[in-house]
Amino acid sequence: MSFEPNLSFDLPTHEPVPKKVYEESLGELRHRLVEAQFQIRKTGHPVVIIVSGVDGAGKGEFVQRLNEWMDPRGISTYAFGNESPEELEQPFYWRYFRNMPPRGQIGIFFGGWYAHPILESVHKDLDKKQLLNRAEEMKRFEAMLHADGTQIIKIWQHLSKDGQNQRLTELEKNPRFHWRVLPDNWKQHKLYENYMEAAKTCLSETHTAEAPWHIVDATHPRTRDLQSADIILNSLNQLQ
Repeated sequence: MSFEPNLSFDLPTHEPVPKKVYEESLGELRHRLVEAQFQIRKTGHPVVIIVSGVDGAGKGEFVQRLNEWMDPRGISTYAFGNESPEELEQPFYWRYFRNMPPRGQIGIFFGGWYAHPILESVHKDLDKKQLLNRAEEMKRFEAMLHADGTQIIKIWQHLSKDGQNQRLTELEKNPRFHWRVLPDNWKQHKLYENYMEAAKTCLSETHTAEAPWHIVDATHPRTRDLQSADIILNSLNQLQ
């Protein structure tokens, strides 16, 4: 997978993958993912997968699929809310570092160490200079992990503002999924431009050859899942 030095959020909207094609492709995809997982156990590389993106992009759905498609015995998944009193007494990266996967294992981090700085910037708790300083810290943190042999895979699942509005509205109207949409999701939607400005700053500053970002169009869930899984598979195969 070649490294593209410039990130773009102006993604072409791909056609949805037909359900039949999607289901027919899963057998081979799951086999290849589990095989790649087996190989990293042999090579002993720890792997960190950061799944981030805008509200409503389906990050949770994708991570659930990934746990179904791969051997869950080799995967740990973490979501980080507000810091606990114990975590507040420690350096910022302590709670992430203590949950790093062992060698040969995979750790999936929702939002990773990006979620809080981006939100703090959106709500004006960090100014632009402070956000750039945090991005530089994140880049150094990832460089340290990479130097120790950790493979870092960073996926941003993206929706336009209109796309986000449509997705949240559809979820809210669906009796099965309306519980997923909280008032905070709509508050974030109103701040979409501020959110994307902060996200673009963070992602552009931390997009490196050792830990690149991959931007995925999340308009169509099946297409999103297959593209995201393909990114992970290609990245894992580089370790063999």
